[in-house]
Amino acid sequence: MATDNEPEDILAGALAKLQRLESGVFRFGQRVRMFLQQLPADLPEPSAATPSVTNPLDRSYLHLTFRTPDEVTAWATWLDEPVKRDEQSGAVFTSAKGIVDELPIYVGCMTLPTQNEQTTAAEDGDR
Repeated sequence: MATDNEPEDILAGALAKLQRLESGVFRFGQRVRMFLQQLPADLPEPSAATPSVTNPLDRSYLHLTFRTPDEVTAWATWLDEPVKRDEQSGAVFTSAKGIVDELPIYVGCMTLPTQNEQTTAAEDGDR
């Protein structure tokens, strides 16, 4: 049976959920800002930094993109995390994940084989 205050309860619940969402996004944004302002000077500079807000918020992360696998490896070492390499459709993805001051960080790059590497792979496949 409906009560007169059901619409008010629905709105109050929605506003409370919005408040939690705004608070979570703000805290995530603050962590990203602090990290980016204090990037380690002895590590390669990323070519891109992309905050990724997800639902649920506790899966949000900062994605740092690099140009070479060596740069990713340097960051993985700093994060004290293993490097992962995946090959898909001829591209090689090099990445690592870690957490710094409660901020999940994903570092990665994509490389394509050179023409010489493609030719060698094709010749090896013909044998």
